[in-house]
Amino acid sequence: VRREAFRKLTPVIKGNKICPLDKVTISTATTTQEITGSQELFRAIIDRNVRHFHQATETPFAQKPLVDILPPFRIDSSINEALLQGDISNFHEQSNIIKDLLSNLNRLPSVNQIPSDISTEEFIQGIKRVKEGKSSSLSGRHYSLYKAMASFPFTTDLMVTLINQCVNNSIMLTRWRKVLQVMLCKVPGNYELEKLRVIQLIEADLNMYLRLVWGKRLVNNALQHNLFPAEQFGNHPGVQSGSAALLKTVSTDLIRLLRANATIFNNDAKACYDRIIPGFSQICCQSLGLPQKAAAFMLQFLLSAEYHVRTAYGISEEFFSNLSKAVFGVLQGSGSAPAIWLAVSIILIRNYNKKFASEGTPNPTRTDFLTKLLDAFVDDTDLYDIVLDPNITTHTLAERMQQRAQFWEKSLFATGGKLNFKKCYWYLIQWKWDEDGQPSLKTSTEAPADLALTYGGSSHSTTICRKEPNEALKTLGFWSAPTGQQKTQLSETKTTLHHIAKNIHATPMTHLEGRLLIPVYLHSKLRYIFAATS
Repeated sequence: VRREAFRKLTPVIKGNKICPLDKVTISTATTTQEITGSQELFRAIIDRNVRHFHQATETPFAQKPLVDILPPFRIDSSINEALLQGDISNFHEQSNIIKDLLSNLNRLPSVNQIPSDISTEEFIQGIKRVKEGKSSSLSGRHYSLYKAMASFPFTTDLMVTLINQCVNNSIMLTRWRKVLQVMLCKVPGNYELEKLRVIQLIEADLNMYLRLVWGKRLVNNALQHNLFPAEQFGNHPGVQSGSAALLKTVSTDLIRLLRANATIFNNDAKACYDRIIPGFSQICCQSLGLPQKAAAFMLQFLLSAEYHVRTAYGISEEFFSNLSKAVFGVLQGSGSAPAIWLAVSIILIRNYNKKFASEGTPNPTRTDFLTKLLDAFVDDTDLYDIVLDPNITTHTLAERMQQRAQFWEKSLFATGGKLNFKKCYWYLIQWKWDEDGQPSLKTSTEAPADLALTYGGSSHSTTICRKEPNEALKTLGFWSAPTGQQKTQLSETKTTLHHIAKNIHATPMTHLEGRLLIPVYLHSKLRYIFAATS
């Protein structure tokens, strides 16, 4: 009964993001064009996706000379092995950013390589955990087929043996090459072409292999060897976004209790999964224990993939691939993508932590000290610069954070990524005291400062939006401000609850369904924000 109630209520409250894509709109500065015909729609989406997945071609590892030394879709065994042993002599002519990143790829002697073969038992258990209705497989071999095959271990064993042999010899089955790109509305009803999100569906058996080796085995190996930085709260067991949200609240509480001056910079990476350079990312995975056979298979798969598009008119016969233009990214929607980004982010965080030494920040009783440089949840990153010197100037505070933010931008750019400057923002926290000795935070008028960043090798700088200390913004699912004010969160929660109540009232459900569903739904909706609010 509860499942039926959720089925009725969820689309009404959340909106249907998997909208039947029968049209898209393309907007320019002066005009808006709507495309509706089937072939025109396929052509527009494919052209857009070719551009989208080709964006990282301007970054260092996709340009000469690095593209010849470290190919994006091929493994050079001698180069890779040297990097994993900490030898970067092949890159002595590269920029300091590149050399700093590559120096963090060394694999610790204590880190064991994980096996690349999977067992029949693992495959069957993994298939059983997947919902039968999960989308996959352009060939039509969906998870329901493999669930049925699980009752016949001999047949499943033959298939698992085939998968293992293909991986060990970098053989790509014809059906594995077919990747289906599904376009989702980020905002329900918004068909703006550049605002659509691409989810990529691959064959169910191949996706299960990627999930077991990258998503489970590699992540658990890194966790076992304590390779995850404490700053990363995404894509691995034992952490959740609520922990990152709570830590963000506690961090600003500590800044206020210590009356410390500080700057906080919120980064937003643009299409992070779709801009990853495959070759570099697999070396990052190898540093966590991925065997070279598995890495070579992944690169062969990405090189040979053929990308088809699905709309309300069906699946396009036309496709694009690496034969026309380089297609970067690691297939958001696949079982390996979160683990691959996690491996890249580990290198980025290590590199940042080595570059900047933070002052020891004491707790309010000054019995312990911590070093806090950044917090990250997947690609959402906050950079911190907490300064205990009460005499530091506004200009110096802004300059220190500009150096840190620019270093992060250049490091991200080197790995294929890009900061979305329009979505980035920063806070400057500086104190003043009135005649009675009562402290308060200075406004941007009282402490004027700008922070501007350049992109990649460009000399053009973009001024990053600065927010007032009492201005709350939504991050990690809740609204927070350095002043600790929670009026914005309360107002937004009331608006959300009124919206839910209105939709529940309009949704046809029985009294029993309502009694079962409403408490569970509302509790889950509110429990998250209670973790980071009071």
